[in-house]
Order: sequence, then C-alpha cells, then structure tokens
Amino acid sequence: MMYIQQTVDEHEYEKIFIPYKNDTHQDHRTTYEVCIAACRYKRNIVMYETPSSINYYSNMYIELNEEQALLKQKIAACYKSQVLGSTCKYNKYPYSIPEYVMTKMLHTGMQTRACKYAEGYNIYRIIS
Repeated sequence: MMYIQQTVDEHEYEKIFIPYKNDTHQDHRTTYEVCIAACRYKRNIVMYETPSSINYYSNMYIELNEEQALLKQKIAACYKSQVLGSTCKYNKYPYSIPEYVMTKMLHTGMQTRACKYAEGYNIYRIIS
C-alpha cells in the first residue's frame, strides 16, 4: 500500500481508475481495497468492470470512436496470460479477451443510447 500511496502522492492524477469492489477474483478485490486506502484523500476515483465483476453498473460513460475501439481490441490481444472462460471439458464456449473487449464496448455504447462504442465506469468519488 505504501508504494501506491507514494506514487499517487507524487503525481497530480486527474482520475484514478481501480477495479470494481464486488469481484470474484481475489487479486481484483485486494487491489480495490489497497487503492481505496492509499487514495483516501484523492479526488476523482472511478471503478471499472472486469469479466469477474458482480452486480456492476455504470453511472459514467466515455465515448470511444471506431479507431479507439479497434486499438483497444488490438492491445487486449497482447494479454496472452489472461483467459476468459474455462478450458475444461465442460465449457463449450471459451472466448478471447479481444472478443470480450469489443463486445463490451459495443454493449456499453448501446446502454448509453447515444453512441456506438463506450466504456462504462462506476463513480466512487468525483469532485469538480
């Protein structure tokens, strides 16, 4: 926690993005808890959804254009160690991170009813 607190204290971040608090992945939950403690005096903290988030809802959206969406999908392909869906014999429908990322951006864009691609966030604290 001290490293994270030192890092955020040394920089003037406009927004701090952390994993959503309700997550089935223990690393995501721990990251959330440590970041909330380290950033307790910081402004503009928003949470993002992961494939393992539960009961997530967005209340802030950032529109992406097609070029940004395709770049994000391409970058997602670099995370080879990340696996979505089990590779066990019972899971007939494993899917890739790039598929998930593109589908999520399209779905979130549809939720806004105002754009094609978007990223959704959940506000922890915003101070304007």
